[in-house]
Amino acid sequence: MDFRQHIQNLAISKNSILEIGPSYNPILPRYKGYPVSIMDHASRSELVEKYSAFGVDTSKIEDVDHVTTDLSSLYSAGHMFDLIVASHVIEHVTDFIKFLNDCERLLVEGGQVILIVPDKRNCFDFFRPVTTPGAMLDAHHSKRALHLGGLFDHYSYFCRNNGQLAWGDLEDVSQLEFIHTPDMTIDAVNKPLLAGEYSDAHEWVFVPASFAFALAELRSHRFVNLGIEQAYATLGYEFMVILSVRAPVESRTKAQLLSEIQGEVSAAVHMDLTDSNAVSHAREDLALSSMEQALENKRLADVIALQKNQLDSLYSSTSWRVTLPLRKLRKFLSAL
Repeated sequence: MDFRQHIQNLAISKNSILEIGPSYNPILPRYKGYPVSIMDHASRSELVEKYSAFGVDTSKIEDVDHVTTDLSSLYSAGHMFDLIVASHVIEHVTDFIKFLNDCERLLVEGGQVILIVPDKRNCFDFFRPVTTPGAMLDAHHSKRALHLGGLFDHYSYFCRNNGQLAWGDLEDVSQLEFIHTPDMTIDAVNKPLLAGEYSDAHEWVFVPASFAFALAELRSHRFVNLGIEQAYATLGYEFMVILSVRAPVESRTKAQLLSEIQGEVSAAVHMDLTDSNAVSHAREDLALSSMEQALENKRLADVIALQKNQLDSLYSSTSWRVTLPLRKLRKFLSAL
């Protein structure tokens, strides 16, 4: 099944739709007649400028109705929707619980949220442990607005398989490699740590059963009201869920879900190559991720090179050599 085609089929009967972060590849474009509002972190002109460097078709970028990353601002303005669609968004949000609760507040009675979520087994999150409900609660309680620990893990665990950032067959993982140096990781972490700047990352990591377990736990303890109305198995490197307030209580026991998580983490998932449309969409998303990561790696490498040049200049300077005895004396005194 092509997830995006399925979403389009479901959207036909909707009167008001919100698509979050579609950028250059909307699932529900206006030119096809969908009654959609678009929320993104930047305006259309800013998105066109950003993605022009990636060689993608920027003509698909539509006018952004809500330039914000705060869903609650839409509720304050009185907006309500039959359907909210977010593809490869949920793993990036800093506060998972707040995001779902904000979505719920924006839904009319009987409304739904559709999420397309990366499966960590088939992408660069391969080595990362799955997210626990407790980690989500920590982020919510602290009102997390920036990635820090998740950002470090994103860079530390980030890997490719045979040069690919995402794949559909884990039978051969002999070509797994890590691409970030410690200097790159530290420079990325210093942006939020020292400068208070947002730096994007996968904060949350899932296999299908771990997503179901986390949501069931949060819902049963009344941290969220949304539940899984329908779940779709992994295709390629992503799975899909439809959430709603009216969703039934999770039928699997905690033990069953935890056992499924263990089984999924240790099992290979195969891409269904008979679905050419789905594979095509996956490759488009993968190409963009690859280009964005390459640009970020180049930026980090340039920063590190500049810092090393500055240090080389400092170490070779006359003042550095002249003050060497004083620095040795200070080190000696500080050890007393």
